[in-house]
Amino acid sequence: MNASPSPQIMLTINAAPDADQKEVEELTQSLFAELDPIANVARVSSGNAPAGSKAIGVDIIGQLALSFLHSGGVLVTAIGAAQAWLLRQNARSIVIEFEGTKIEVKGPSSEEQRRLIATWIKHVEEAAQTKSDKK
Repeated sequence: MNASPSPQIMLTINAAPDADQKEVEELTQSLFAELDPIANVARVSSGNAPAGSKAIGVDIIGQLALSFLHSGGVLVTAIGAAQAWLLRQNARSIVIEFEGTKIEVKGPSSEEQRRLIATWIKHVEEAAQTKSDKK
C-alpha cells in the first residue's frame, strides 16, 4: 500500500527591507537548520515555485517546505521554533501557508497572536485530516 504524501506547509521569510539576496539566503539556511531536527523540512525548488519568487540556481530564496504527518504537536513545535528564530534574526516575520490558508508569525507572541496561531493550526489539522480521509 502506498503512503500518501505528507501535507506541506510553505514558510516564506519576510526579511528586513534592507536585506539583500545573500542575507535572505543566510536567513533561509539558518531557519532550515533550526527546523530540520524538528520536522521534515526542505528547500523549495524553482520547478514548483510560486509565480514571482526569486531564485538562485534551483532553490527559492527565503522559502522552505515543511512536511508533517497530521501531527499538531510537530506543527506547534515548528511554529514555536520559528518564533524563537525570529527573535534572533534580522527578519520581520514568517508567512506560513497551507493550501491557500496563510498566517503571518512575528517575533514576540502576544496573546492575540497565540490564539490566531492556535486557530490556524486547528484549521490546518482538520483540512489535512479531511484530505487524508478522502484518499
